[in-house]
Amino acid sequence: MQTLALLLIAGFVALLAVLVVAIVRSEKKRRKEVEATALSMGLQFRADAPDLVNVAPTFALFGRGHSREAHNVLSGSRSGLDVWLADYSYVTGSGKDRAAHLQTVCILKGREVRLPHSFLRREVRIVDAIR
Repeated sequence: MQTLALLLIAGFVALLAVLVVAIVRSEKKRRKEVEATALSMGLQFRADAPDLVNVAPTFALFGRGHSREAHNVLSGSRSGLDVWLADYSYVTGSGKDRAAHLQTVCILKGREVRLPHSFLRREVRIVDAIR
């Protein structure tokens, strides 16, 4: 009976290790793909950008939660606009109520461009049907 319990625990630990390795490899692959995209578009790539929130300090998303981080940041100028693209994450709650939120953020700034702040998200059928 003890042997079976040890085998189950060892199997669980092995499965967990395989999942961690797969996630790390996936993140590295994504980072390389984003870096290649940045180069092909003539943009700069930074793996991390803790100062991204300073680019648009009034952007409501940057004020949500805690543990705010920006990864895979592309930045530069295109067609007279300053452009930033990033994977942005933050955490709300704590303990068992903790939730991690992942967003792709696109910030466009230009002197001659006067556009309202916009927010795009996936459609939520039930919620959006009511509106």
